[in-house]
Amino acid sequence: MKKNLLILLLILIGAFVIFYLIKRDGDTSRIDRYDFSIANIDQVDKIVITSKTPNVATLEKIDTKSWKLNGKYIANRNIVGNLLETLNKMQVKHPVPKNQMDGVLKQMVTSAVKVDVYIKNKKLKSIYIGKDTPNQKGTFMMIEGAKEPWAVFIPGHDGFLSGRFFTNEKMWRSKRILDFPGNDIAEIKMEYHKEKNASFIIDNSNDKPILKNLLGDKKEGNTTKLGMYIGSFKKIACEGYIHEMDPVQPSQIMNMPKAFDLSILTKDGTKKTITAFEKSNLKKTDDGRGFYQVDDRERFYATDGESYFIIQLYVFDKLLKKVGDFK
Repeated sequence: MKKNLLILLLILIGAFVIFYLIKRDGDTSRIDRYDFSIANIDQVDKIVITSKTPNVATLEKIDTKSWKLNGKYIANRNIVGNLLETLNKMQVKHPVPKNQMDGVLKQMVTSAVKVDVYIKNKKLKSIYIGKDTPNQKGTFMMIEGAKEPWAVFIPGHDGFLSGRFFTNEKMWRSKRILDFPGNDIAEIKMEYHKEKNASFIIDNSNDKPILKNLLGDKKEGNTTKLGMYIGSFKKIACEGYIHEMDPVQPSQIMNMPKAFDLSILTKDGTKKTITAFEKSNLKKTDDGRGFYQVDDRERFYATDGESYFIIQLYVFDKLLKKVGDFK
């Protein structure tokens, strides 16, 4: 009798241990499946966003304030900050309803965006970003290795999150197109295409800046005014980049009248040239039946030879000096 009780007791203890281990493992896997937020967000130093297109946006931390995009551009600090905040704060809102599960899983396979998060070159987590929930109050997401997606949101944010995970390089780029400390500049050349006599060159390769015309002849110039102008080329931003879906494309811009060419040569040999084109807008006629062109006196189309963008006179006005302004 005692022997039978001992056997029964051992069976019960064994069953309890097995149940505990299964429950513990099950709990751990469940946490892994819905723990979307990144707690130690300040330590994240690399984020790779990949679409099915395929397009890739690789963001790598340079320092506490700067990130590099795809190894060649400075990323927009505000947009990166928004992404980091999203990764830090997003939480599970609710499970995917059974009647939506097949459709959500199919969409995850065909068109989800993958987000890989790294700390010190070690992948911390991979998350698949799907479509938004039908009520637009959350976004379906799934952690790599999980069996099921979840609806995810940010507490206090009334909207979806999918729009924060994109791969378009132009949308990630910083709008800063010129950023040269005055001490680094060796030469500035400004050529106005309709006012050749207003054009100039500033030679800053020696102790004092020298003003010249386009032929290289010295002109009278106020050293203080020249120095202030040379120091004006920091943190100059464009209004925005030209995207593939914009109504005016680079091929059309290149056929527009040129306004000016502004070239900066640095003392280490780097050269940057901004070519600006006159911009016009279409306005409706009074009867609403047609359109006519009106010069946009506040903006220019422009290119640096690699990208096309719009610049504002409000920002560039301090750079659009003429030779007579330096007397």
